[in-house]
Amino acid sequence: MNRQLAIDVLRGSISADIIAAAEPRALVDFALRQGVAVLMRRELRARLDLETVAPVLASLLADAHARSLKRVMRQEEAIEGLRDALSVPYLVWRGLHLAKLLYEDPSERVGADIDLLVAPADRKRAIDALRAAGYSSSTNAATASHELSYTGNGVQLDLHWHMTRPQRARINLGAWLLTRGVLCNVTPVPDATATA
Repeated sequence: MNRQLAIDVLRGSISADIIAAAEPRALVDFALRQGVAVLMRRELRARLDLETVAPVLASLLADAHARSLKRVMRQEEAIEGLRDALSVPYLVWRGLHLAKLLYEDPSERVGADIDLLVAPADRKRAIDALRAAGYSSSTNAATASHELSYTGNGVQLDLHWHMTRPQRARINLGAWLLTRGVLCNVTPVPDATATA
């Protein structure tokens, strides 16, 4: 039921009567597990007066959106802090970077961590800089050939010195990106109070 309802909402084929009759907590819990709660809120608000039709659902989805915005803002603050802490060239990729490129509201994309890419030769200096900035690392044997995971400053961060296991790629894609200084313009995160 919740699966089909969520699909219908995201496709835009839903009526106010169906939304009003839905069990809000179960629907939001399902949407959160699928990573579409913020998208669901946007679609419902675009199609109907959600706050009037289903006030409990509106409130639960607004809370989910606010949490997602806070996550994005914590990640942006951490990235800004890393600008000063890291003394090596790096690239923020995937996660927040893609969210800002692909979504008007980057909080619509679920992203648990920040992915940083450095050149293999800069790995040791980047690790030292992250430790000095208050991040602690954990090692996963499955990914130790190309990344380390860190937590600190309210965020999770993956430090990559290869984009994939080194033996999987014909060329070092990370070095290719870093040497070209691939950059893009991104929009600021929307104000959390304006969309809540």
